[in-house]
Amino acid sequence: MSRKRNQKRENLANAEKQDKTRVDRALHWFKDNPIISALLIVGIIILAIASFTGAVKNIVQDIVSVFPSSKYKDAPTQKELEEWAKAIKQKDGVQQKNDGVLKLDPKLQEANDEIRFVYNSFLSSLRGALKAYQKSESANVYIQILDLPAILLAPTASEYSAGAIFSKNAAWSLFLKSQTNPEEVTSPVLELHFMNGDGHTVSGSGIGEVKFWYDIRTKNINISSTGVGLEAMGESQQRIPISEFENASVAITKLLLEYQVGRL
Repeated sequence: MSRKRNQKRENLANAEKQDKTRVDRALHWFKDNPIISALLIVGIIILAIASFTGAVKNIVQDIVSVFPSSKYKDAPTQKELEEWAKAIKQKDGVQQKNDGVLKLDPKLQEANDEIRFVYNSFLSSLRGALKAYQKSESANVYIQILDLPAILLAPTASEYSAGAIFSKNAAWSLFLKSQTNPEEVTSPVLELHFMNGDGHTVSGSGIGEVKFWYDIRTKNINISSTGVGLEAMGESQQRIPISEFENASVAITKLLLEYQVGRL
């Protein structure tokens, strides 16, 4: 038993000597190679700082998600959003009263339904993209985009209005502009205006627009863009067949929203 104990002690003593020898060798190596040693130390420090910075960034992102309005210093307050909503609801009430007044003959009704389908396709894509952005980015965006009234081939269609507020200095305004042509039935124009104010807390003006006009004869949607609307769309004039517009409206919506968010 004593021999085994002595052997264990000798083995432990030898292991300690080997460990000390390794440490001594490592220290001598660092002393003999000061430049490489310094680079290794700097690398370790950089990795430590990067890890700390990443942790801080994640904490900041978590705080921002809890307080979404802090993302945009000019985001509208709840009171401002309620006032805007109240104004829109009053206009909607007038619209609904006028919808049931007019009735169209079968040919005009067919044209009316085509126009409404085209424009509502775009509005539906726009509304969906804005709500998805609002949810994923925790953005304080106010959205008021309803479907169009039932009758568009009438002067009352121009009472339609919609929009979205991104901040006190950024908003979209949408409305219909009726066109009168005694010789033929003409589609109204759906216009989206980029505004540099929300129109309530900050009186804004238009800085660009995108217009949609459906040609009943050719069944094409004509799109014209100016100002920042042109910057967003990339083309001043486009023509899209009605059969392709439902899918195209998704791509158009993406262009408009990405551009607007990039300006915030």
